Amino acid sequence: MKRFLSVAGILLTAGCASTGVQVDPGKMSTFERGITTRAEVEASLGRPTMVQTLQDGKVVITYTYADARVRPASFIPVVGLLAGGSDVRADSVSIFFDAQGRLESTQSTTSEYGTGVGLSAGNPCP
Repeated sequence: MKRFLSVAGILLTAGCASTGVQVDPGKMSTFERGITTRAEVEASLGRPTMVQTLQDGKVVITYTYADARVRPASFIPVVGLLAGGSDVRADSVSIFFDAQGRLESTQSTTSEYGTGVGLSAGNPCP
């Protein structure tokens, strides 16, 4: 029984992957429009995933986090080819700064999608 539980645990954890910077909403709530600087945001949240400098001198920094989980059906021979794949949840937070480096606004998006072939392509599992 111990061996079964060990193998089951390994298989379950092997089916997950995440990447990027996950933004804590509690930290976001401490930032003040017109007061908080880019340096303060980066000190709190870490290095952004992407930095954009706009023509007018404004800057947008973006933090992106994605979590993928392999569907259990992927591990079943033959069935995995049709019903396997993974479910992905991606979160993105963009923080806009004026030309002086002060926080102007924020925007967040969340998306969920499935990856796979056959019947499972593009459809996240509930």
